[in-house]
Amino acid sequence: MPSQDLKPVSRVSDATDRDDLQPDDQGEEAKLDWLRAAIKLGCDQIDRGECIEFESMDALKSYIDQLCEEAIAEVEAGAVARKRD
Repeated sequence: MPSQDLKPVSRVSDATDRDDLQPDDQGEEAKLDWLRAAIKLGCDQIDRGECIEFESMDALKSYIDQLCEEAIAEVEAGAVARKRD
């Protein structure tokens, strides 16, 4: 299993990056510019070591399943906490 202090390449590091990477409706060139920016962001994260490498597709699937279980548990815990309030 990967180290917890690393983040998958697909995650964006802060809100500014997310805002800059929203596609708009200005045509194909704008979509290509958006895609190039998203690819550059991902490549930059890889260059900085902010990525997780998986030895197999099964390892990737297990990691995604773990993330899903954690997210579901957080949502359920929040729902329980809201019911108590």
